[in-house]
Amino acid sequence: MALRNIRILGDEILKKQAKEVTEMTPKIEELIDDMFETMYDANGCGLAAPQVGIRKRIVVIDCGDQPLVLINPEILETSGEQTGQEGCLSVPGKVGIVTRPNYAKVKALDENMDEIIVEGTELLARCLCHEIDHLNGIMYVDKAEGPLMGTPDFSVGTLKAIVEAGHEVAAVVTQPDKPKGRGGAMSFSDVKQAAIELGLLVLQPKRARDEEFVNELRKINPDVIVVVAFGQILSKEILDMPKYGCVNVHASLLPKYRGASPIQWAVIDGCEYSGVTTMMMNEGIDTGDILLVEKVKLDSKETGGSLFDKLSGVGADLLVKTLDELEKGTVKPVKQNETEATHVKMLDKSFGNIDFSMEAARIERLIRGLNPWPSAFTHFNGKLLKIWDADVCDDVVCESCESVVNGMITHVNNNSFIVKCGDNSLKINELQLEGKKRMKTQDFLRGNHINTGDILGK
Repeated sequence: MALRNIRILGDEILKKQAKEVTEMTPKIEELIDDMFETMYDANGCGLAAPQVGIRKRIVVIDCGDQPLVLINPEILETSGEQTGQEGCLSVPGKVGIVTRPNYAKVKALDENMDEIIVEGTELLARCLCHEIDHLNGIMYVDKAEGPLMGTPDFSVGTLKAIVEAGHEVAAVVTQPDKPKGRGGAMSFSDVKQAAIELGLLVLQPKRARDEEFVNELRKINPDVIVVVAFGQILSKEILDMPKYGCVNVHASLLPKYRGASPIQWAVIDGCEYSGVTTMMMNEGIDTGDILLVEKVKLDSKETGGSLFDKLSGVGADLLVKTLDELEKGTVKPVKQNETEATHVKMLDKSFGNIDFSMEAARIERLIRGLNPWPSAFTHFNGKLLKIWDADVCDDVVCESCESVVNGMITHVNNNSFIVKCGDNSLKINELQLEGKKRMKTQDFLRGNHINTGDILGK
């Protein structure tokens, strides 16, 4: 099995009619396996073949009861009505209100090319209708009632807020398109997609320091340059170019948490508050004079994802306020206190590998901070096991264990299991085994054998 690139809204293949499957072949079998793995990895409950670039009438679904493979599916009957939020792996970070049948009956072929009938209500009915629409070149955004909600990228919300506030955006600068997935299809940033939808000029320099790009900026002659999660160092020539300077939006309370991944680190470190800072950029990394600051209190079960959503909205509003005050001359830059400065390093997937010798509270915060990306994980029977939610609890005596080591499962019941840590223990609430969907521990335990004395991490 392998992960495949999920095509995003705007890709032409998502608008086209898929073709019927006439026979089962090794390539089709491989495609089905890959679709399941791709769907589970993206935490989805349904995926259609066109979403991974294949114009075949194939759908995979897992709404919790059992995984379904539907080849050449056809809706035979629907009844009732349900109206609610709906998302799509091809429209990341967004949800919309869609009305669907509350009951659906579908005829299809299974992976053995045998005819089956599938009936479903509520979520399964919604999923059946949603995925079959994909096979006909129809996306849920075509049926959504009102605007979509949510922001796919920190910079997207900021860009839209600037435009809605009435500021003229002369150009949007983002990273060059990159190949993604096994097929190497070119993928571009969420902010580029937003800029295209808004009809804005998009610039994609390989290096922001290149003379050609600098000359393009000079021709535009911007009053101010706004930088949000750009990922490249700007030259002094660019920093000095705009009338009002270059303004950065940073998702922390500077001077604390300079650098990459401040949102996740705020959760991992157990901060009571995080926030957003706007600052004048200089040649250092997040070292410029502070303009405005907005504090945000973290919830007890805050995740990296939930804090990202909070700060995205706060950052957009704060930047608009900053631009207004810069124009009026009412904002006064304040130098950062270098004695209070802290730096955080960029995260990658390897950082999520759980070390059960750490304190349980630290591991629990790591799990929340890395949710949804890059995710905290361990291994069970040689397979990757992602941990999505856990609670700190007191140690539980394992009467059947001769000795207890960190990472050992000391208690199992029908609903949960407990893992020994460096101090105290963790009760695992939600997890995801390699190749499977994300699920509650009680659901996981129905189909997987875990015993006291088993050790995670192997």
